Amino acid sequence: MNKQFLFASITSFLLISMSSKADIPSLDVKQWLGYFIGIEEKKFHFGVTTTGEGVLMTMKRDGTPVVKNAAIKVRFEILETMPDGKVISRKIKKETLTSTQNAAIDPKEPITFRGQVTGGAAFEATVMPESKGFSLSGKITGKGKIRNPVSFAITTAFSEPYKYRDKDDDVFEDKIKRDKIELKLTSGKQVRLKFKDPINPAALYPEGFTAAEIEMEAYRDTRFLFTATEKSKLVFEDKGGNALWNGFALKWSVNEGADASAEKVTFIIK
Repeated sequence: MNKQFLFASITSFLLISMSSKADIPSLDVKQWLGYFIGIEEKKFHFGVTTTGEGVLMTMKRDGTPVVKNAAIKVRFEILETMPDGKVISRKIKKETLTSTQNAAIDPKEPITFRGQVTGGAAFEATVMPESKGFSLSGKITGKGKIRNPVSFAITTAFSEPYKYRDKDDDVFEDKIKRDKIELKLTSGKQVRLKFKDPINPAALYPEGFTAAEIEMEAYRDTRFLFTATEKSKLVFEDKGGNALWNGFALKWSVNEGADASAEKVTFIIK
C-alpha cells in the first residue's frame, strides 16, 4: 500500500474522530457529566445528553429526585411513514451530533443542536429556557436517502412511574384515584382521564390536543403542563388499552404545511 496514502487516510480518520467528539461538548460539572445542556430548577432538572436524549427529573426540596429510577425520557425523533402506513422511528447517529454553541447549565438563550438519523435524514432541535420550565422545537433539514414521507416529533415518555411502588399495597388504589390528565382537544373540548381503569387515549382522541395537565401521586405534589403552539399538537403514543398508571407517552409534532421554525412545545413544572 502507498505509504503516503496510508498516512493521509489515518490522518483524515483521526481528524474526523476528534472533530466528532468535540462537536457536541459535555458539561464538566460532576452531576452533569455526559450532558450538553442542563436546566436546574427547584421542582425539576432537565438535560440533553451528548447522545441527543432528553432527561427530565422532578426534585424534592433536598435536591434529590422524587422518583430515582424512573426519569421521564424525552426523545427527538425522525418518523418515517412506510407504504403500508406503518410508522417507524429512525435511530439518531450519535457521531453526527453537532452544535455551534457551548455546553451550558441554565442557558439564558436558546441552544440548538443538529444531527442525522439512519438513512441520512438531517434534523435540528432547540431547547429554550422558560419561567418554571422550558420549550422544545425542531425540524427536518434534509431527507437524505429516505424516499418515504418523514416528519419530526418530540416524545415524552412517562414509563412505569409506579414501577418501584408496591401494587398490592392497600392504599395504592386510593392513591391513583387522585391521578388525572386534563386535556384541551384541538376542537377546544376539555376532557379528563383517570389512571385506574384500562383506556387507550390514542384511539379515543386521534385528533390530538393542544394542552395537557398531568397530576400523579408518583411525583408527589408536582404538576406537569404541556402546551403546543397554534399550528402544532400533541397526541398519545398508542400503547393499547392498559391503565395509565402503567405508563404513557405524549408525542408533539407540527401540523402538515406549517412553518416548523415558528412552533414549539412548552413544559411547565409546578
